[in-house]
Amino acid sequence: MADKLRWAKFWADKGLSVVPVHYVKEDGSCSCAAGAGCDSPGKHPAPSRWKRYQEKRADDDQLEMWFEGRFKDYNLGVVTGSISGNVFAVDVDVSEGKVGQETLDDLSMANDDIPETFEQRTGSGGKHIFLRAPEGTSIITGKNVLGDGIDTRGEGGFVVVAPSNHKSGGKYRIEDWALNNEIADSPDWVTQISKTDAARYDDTSIQDKKTDMFGDLTDGREGYMVELILGTIRTWWVTKGVLPTVEELVDDAWPTFELKAKARGSSLADDGRGKDLFQRKAWYQLKRANNNELRILQNVEPGSEANTGVQSYTAAGMSESPSSVTPSADEGFRIQDWGMNRYNGEPPEMEWLIDGVLPRRVPGLISAIGGLGKSFMLLDLAMKVAGGDQGMHREDALGGDVVHNGKVVFFGAEDSANSMHRRISSIGGPNLRDRAAGNLFVVVPMPDAGGPTPLIVNAMGQYSVTPAFVEIRKQLLDWRHRANHHRSATGLCGSCRHQHRPSSSAILVVADVPSVRRNRRKHPNRSSYAQRWRV
Repeated sequence: MADKLRWAKFWADKGLSVVPVHYVKEDGSCSCAAGAGCDSPGKHPAPSRWKRYQEKRADDDQLEMWFEGRFKDYNLGVVTGSISGNVFAVDVDVSEGKVGQETLDDLSMANDDIPETFEQRTGSGGKHIFLRAPEGTSIITGKNVLGDGIDTRGEGGFVVVAPSNHKSGGKYRIEDWALNNEIADSPDWVTQISKTDAARYDDTSIQDKKTDMFGDLTDGREGYMVELILGTIRTWWVTKGVLPTVEELVDDAWPTFELKAKARGSSLADDGRGKDLFQRKAWYQLKRANNNELRILQNVEPGSEANTGVQSYTAAGMSESPSSVTPSADEGFRIQDWGMNRYNGEPPEMEWLIDGVLPRRVPGLISAIGGLGKSFMLLDLAMKVAGGDQGMHREDALGGDVVHNGKVVFFGAEDSANSMHRRISSIGGPNLRDRAAGNLFVVVPMPDAGGPTPLIVNAMGQYSVTPAFVEIRKQLLDWRHRANHHRSATGLCGSCRHQHRPSSSAILVVADVPSVRRNRRKHPNRSSYAQRWRV
């Protein structure tokens, strides 16, 4: 029996779906048609229609036909996910500049050890840890899913396996101690982080990115290139309802990449990161999109964000739809319309929500380390805006007089309804609570209403609003319309500043910021730190 066939049956006996994979030739080129120009030598399936093996495993006859025939010298790969008994791979990268093992050690200390299971060494010296997810649980295929340097290969993914070769000259191999190990069940903490429907609204990017002091990308440029291409494809799909052509995609996205990415040599082209590579990757991703192979487009209706009337954020910056507050394309923009004659006469007086402290119509951010009472302070303000008036019941908050009153919507993401009830009771007496009735609405998403509701999501570098945001915004606008009809003031709105026209709403966001000193000790090489938002 040929060696590759023996290995193919070894992997198949573990219940995994096996596919032939292109190999790296002696000159370092890939066995595929692209040869030396291949972007992923020795790491992509050889059969042109390999996707069928995500749904049906190759039997012994098919394996013999492959590995005793045209693919006898090829690498091996296994498809991960449900077709392989819900087995997924945790890919720990230890190559130069990667910190996969350190991340894994930190995760194990914070949670629990990974159980002894079947694993292999990769051609670059890292490792694939094979685990079995619970029945009915889908594991994501993505980069840095478990943290810096730890990817997961789950539903729709695959990994190259032993005894395949690698472009570094190394080989995938199984160490003696792991050879007879069974594939262990995934620990709950790994499953919870890695499952497809886990909340993942931080920037889980395709590749770690490093920038210089000016914000230009110096490392992770190829990953950003793919991220930008995928994000632009998704933006076209949800806003225009169609996929772009290769030319349209390149015209739309390449200027952003060229502006953001920094050349190490004389040009991006000399670095192998030029427009030719961008076009090849754009063509490949559009091919995947047309074959319904892009996860970011699955279950996404074409044109679903075409007429929401809200801002959308792209890798190039912020743009707004024609129905938003900026002038439409038909109206145009002329610099000469904004001369000094716009500012003749006396300036309008500042309008305050809290006299001398908090203006109306202006969004604000209350930010400090946790535990200082920011939410309590904002709830106090909300009750006084909703329950006070400019007659007998004038209130003060944040060191000033509340000079406008009206309806308030308070969104909380951490405190339970019972906790919020106790806070409300401690802030004001029955009279204030009675006066606020009908004006103050305290929305508590977690844990009493199913958990926090994401309002903005990041899909491959492209920011877009969620259906929950659109629905909340619609309710707020309907409220404002009724309030204006009855000439009732709008006070504080814990939403986002997306309006069809200027309003009197004030928007405040509370952010918990971890201690800079504590965070720098833990991550000394990071120039920024995470923030936990509570809206």
